[in-house]
Amino acid sequence: MKRNKTAKQKLKNLIKTAKENPELRIVPLVDSECIISNDYNIWVAKWGETEIEEIYEEDDRIYIKSKDCDELIQKQIEQNNNINDKYDWEKEYKKAEKIIEGYEWQKVIVVNIISQ
Repeated sequence: MKRNKTAKQKLKNLIKTAKENPELRIVPLVDSECIISNDYNIWVAKWGETEIEEIYEEDDRIYIKSKDCDELIQKQIEQNNNINDKYDWEKEYKKAEKIIEGYEWQKVIVVNIISQ
């Protein structure tokens, strides 16, 4: 019974967030643990938390700003620099951070779909 109440509360939170932010797209993010094998086309999962996030989509991947920003900055630094003894990490970090901020981030409502 408690499990059902928790699911209902999470669904109510999604509905409330959507009503308060009708201009935002709802993006379900499915945890990889929900997909146990390739043997079936349907899997059972449960509602996770709902939150407003900024996302960036590139090469069939979705980056979540609050979680993936450091990874994107590191990737940018590695792509644009030949690291040597004169490498100024702080300067390069700030330059990469500015580039990442310029990405087309979309503000969305994220609904996490998690394993049972």
